[in-house]
Amino acid sequence: MALSRWGRAQPLFCDLLTHVPLSLEGDVAIERARRFKTNSFTSYNAIVDTLTGAGTMTGAQVQDLITVALGLTANLWQISHPTPTLAALYAQNPRWEHVALDFEPRLTRLLRATATGLTAGG
Repeated sequence: MALSRWGRAQPLFCDLLTHVPLSLEGDVAIERARRFKTNSFTSYNAIVDTLTGAGTMTGAQVQDLITVALGLTANLWQISHPTPTLAALYAQNPRWEHVALDFEPRLTRLLRATATGLTAGG
């Protein structure tokens, strides 16, 4: 399943992409942070290894793509799910509504372009 479709099916995950580094990681005991990072990096390494083994991208390219995917997903998810106040404002002024972009097509297009760019240079 494409990341963007998965993201639509996992709204809490997409929302947490913003909040984990922003607020949830900073104010915890070091052992809790160590457990979280140990589990997080175990999963991250498994994803990198799987994607590297399944395609033509190098490990470094996959890592860069994951970094971009996480950052874009966190940002685009927040923008494409405006608060009730912003949704009302966009309804009143549709020319500003482009800010509340469509999550899946934009994320898919940007990730494809990033993957293409990462592999074009070798």
